[in-house]
Amino acid sequence: MSKSINQTLLEMECKKAILLASYLEAFNELLQETYQELDLPKLIYTPCIFIKLISGENSGETFMVEPDLRRAGSYIKINNTDEFIPPDEDEIKLEHQRLYCFMHAFTHFVFHRSVYGAKTVEAREAAMVVIADIQGFLTPPAAASRKQRHGSVDCGQFHLFDLVTHTARGDSSMGDGGAGMLNSFMNAHVCGDACKQLGLVTAKGHQKSFPRPLKFVPRRAMPWWFQQAEKDHEAKVKAQSSASTNNATSQGTENESSNMVQEPREGAEVDDELVGDESGI
Repeated sequence: MSKSINQTLLEMECKKAILLASYLEAFNELLQETYQELDLPKLIYTPCIFIKLISGENSGETFMVEPDLRRAGSYIKINNTDEFIPPDEDEIKLEHQRLYCFMHAFTHFVFHRSVYGAKTVEAREAAMVVIADIQGFLTPPAAASRKQRHGSVDCGQFHLFDLVTHTARGDSSMGDGGAGMLNSFMNAHVCGDACKQLGLVTAKGHQKSFPRPLKFVPRRAMPWWFQQAEKDHEAKVKAQSSASTNNATSQGTENESSNMVQEPREGAEVDDELVGDESGI
């Protein structure tokens, strides 16, 4: 992958992280407005830093750096890129069940928040965002008593990172599954208690508060970075093939040259022998 493509993708990842952090901040505000006290870890989106080297051997290379939280807490995977149905409670540790419930409500919240203010169906579809691949590190409470000075329960912190966003155009960042994933979410999501308590249902109280499947924004068969990656791969294979052909041709030419050099030597030895015979006569 070229440096420019890598930089563009990392810039998209950083912009996505900023967007998701803003969604999570709004979600935390809704939680505070809705619940007087909630036995739930504090939700934090892990910050990231975009770095570009400007000197040295690797000048021009770009990187996205995130804090390493592996030693700070336990890793929890809520769902995968294409999963929108929470697992059965029997499959989740008892102490994590509430976290799973509210993370799926967060998915619903982001969907509604993304289309807020859109006036037409076309505008709604173009603005839709669905999150997936929810994962993070759960750090333990800071206080042994699990009580903070202000009296609220300290349940630790859940640091989310590297979530995937699905949009109608399929070009928000790496992993974006496009309109197909939006339809999958709308068909699969069933509101739980957290969704209903947070008001993420229709006025009629239906479990699903989503519009019909997308009509105006077609699904892209392949995002641009995949197309570019394929082009880069094809160019690399072509260059390798051309190099192999050139090497084979070069080796063949060297062998022919070597044979041509050796032939006169053999002829010269024969001439000497012939001369010797003649002199002997």
